[in-house]
Amino acid sequence: MRKMKVLSTVPSFKLLGGVANHFQGLDPHWTIEMNYLTIGRRKYLPAYVTIIPDILKLFFVLLFHKYDLILINTSLKRIPIFRDSMHVLISKFFCTKIVVFFHGWDSDYESQLNLSHKRFMNVFNKSSLIYVLSSEFKNSLVKMGISVPIKLTTTKVSDSLINNFDISIRTDGHVKSLLFMARVEKDKGVDISIKTFQELKVMYPDLKLYVCGTGNYLDEMKKYVEQNRIADVFFMGFVKGDERIKFFKQSQIFLLPTTHGEGMATSVLEAMAMGMVVITRPVGGVVDFFENKKMGYLIESTETADYVHIIGQVIKHPHHVSEICVHNYKYAKEHFLASKVAQQLEFDFQQINNQ
Repeated sequence: MRKMKVLSTVPSFKLLGGVANHFQGLDPHWTIEMNYLTIGRRKYLPAYVTIIPDILKLFFVLLFHKYDLILINTSLKRIPIFRDSMHVLISKFFCTKIVVFFHGWDSDYESQLNLSHKRFMNVFNKSSLIYVLSSEFKNSLVKMGISVPIKLTTTKVSDSLINNFDISIRTDGHVKSLLFMARVEKDKGVDISIKTFQELKVMYPDLKLYVCGTGNYLDEMKKYVEQNRIADVFFMGFVKGDERIKFFKQSQIFLLPTTHGEGMATSVLEAMAMGMVVITRPVGGVVDFFENKKMGYLIESTETADYVHIIGQVIKHPHHVSEICVHNYKYAKEHFLASKVAQQLEFDFQQINNQ
């Protein structure tokens, strides 16, 4: 039997980014024939320079090659929507079935689309299925007139992340360190994380904070820690592979007080898979599955005092910490592993192909 043949538009795998990371993680698990068409920014070229070449590239690929389905990965932002609207129309011209996956979401651009959404609606209603990462995004698309099926999906946790992980390391429930692992930017909540740790450190002198990541706010945060003489804050820079796993293992609470327009923060799913208590904000797709107290806490506030209070309560109850850790590990294994995500996507593709 011939394998289903799918073409997916993706950012360059050579660049850091959530979409590229997502499909790199899924790639070993496809049983269909998955092909990739690189679009978007390149190492020395911003995305706006590559728009026309990317549009022409898909046209000529489809002119000479036949695919059962096109997966168009996009974001609700001005440049991707212009480019990927053309990709939808080109795919339809070649009578190819289309699935669109909205990864990122710009609420300001959404407001603009709401004023003149007819072209957007007419183009994207040509797809057979649309994926989004949160019910909030789904509701917004429906309001803009999208009438094709819209399905919630998730980012993924690489199966290899937990291959050699033993959940028994979490059984004592004692919190020794906090972990912030994201871009070091203000909208990711690094300043809230450090100021929260600063107050907790007074009550729990042995507590540590690991900050893993790089970004525009890094120097300012290092300066703040130095000026305020906050002990045991460790700036580790960008970490990957075994080093990334090491910081997940040696920390018990994952802290991400983000105000960024998240789709589904992969780091939150990874922290759960590594049996950590998650403290974050109700942003993006996390709202659709997260259970307060069972998985950690979603905190609406951006006030340091609220994070200090909640984390203080967590630290005081090690038995509850161990319960959360085991629950998160089991839940992530069941729902977020790359092998399971790829399997579900393939099932949907096959259903569309058989229609």
